[in-house]
Amino acid sequence: MCYLGEKRFEGLDLDGKHNLLAVMRDAGVIWLQMTGGEPLIDPDFPEAYRLAYELGMQIEILSNGSRLHKDHILNLLRTYPPTKLTVSMYGATADTYDSVTRNRGAFGRFSRGLRMAIDAGLNVDLSLIVVQANVHEIDDMRAWARSLDLPFREYANISPTIHGARSRCPRSLRSTSATGSRSPAARPDRRSSTPIRSDGPRSARSAASRTST
Repeated sequence: MCYLGEKRFEGLDLDGKHNLLAVMRDAGVIWLQMTGGEPLIDPDFPEAYRLAYELGMQIEILSNGSRLHKDHILNLLRTYPPTKLTVSMYGATADTYDSVTRNRGAFGRFSRGLRMAIDAGLNVDLSLIVVQANVHEIDDMRAWARSLDLPFREYANISPTIHGARSRCPRSLRSTSATGSRSPAARPDRRSSTPIRSDGPRSARSAASRTST
C-alpha cells in the first residue's frame, strides 16, 4: 500500500536512474532520501545507491528493514554507509507487527535486519508508526528503541494521501485511528506528516546524528 493511493507507475530503468542522478548532481543536490514503498527490493538499488554515493550525495534510506539481513544489501551499506538509515517499526510483537503490515513473518525479518544493521555500525534511527492496531504496544515500542540506544520519532497523524484529501484515497486503505481521525491502516512507509514525538538515545554518537537532521 502507498499513501499516494492507487496508481500505476513502473518507475525508471537503470539508465533513467543514472540520468536522473546526473541531473541532480548538476543541480547541486547534496541530500538524497531514498524511499518507497521499500527501496531495497528494487533490483537496481545497489547500483543506483552506489552511484549516488560516489557522486558525493548525503543519503538517507527509509526502509521497513525487511531486506537488511540480506548479505548483498548489508555488504553494500557497510562499504558505502548511508548518512542515515531510518527504519519503520509497526509493533513490538510478531502478532501485532504482522497484522499491521499484513505480511506474515514481517516482524522476524524486521527484527533480524535491525539487529544486523546495528551490529554493522550503520547510523540507524527508528520511526514508530502508530495506528489503531498497534497503539496498545506504543510503550513497548518506545522501550525497545531505548534499549537499543537508538533515536526515534513517532508518527500517528498521517494524511490518507499526499494531498490530505480523503476522497482520493481508496476506501480499503483507510481505518479509524485511536483518536477517531482517519489514517492509513498499514505500511505508511512514506510519511507525509511531522512526528508527534521524538526521543533520542543517551549516546553522543546518536545525539550528534539527531542534530544533523
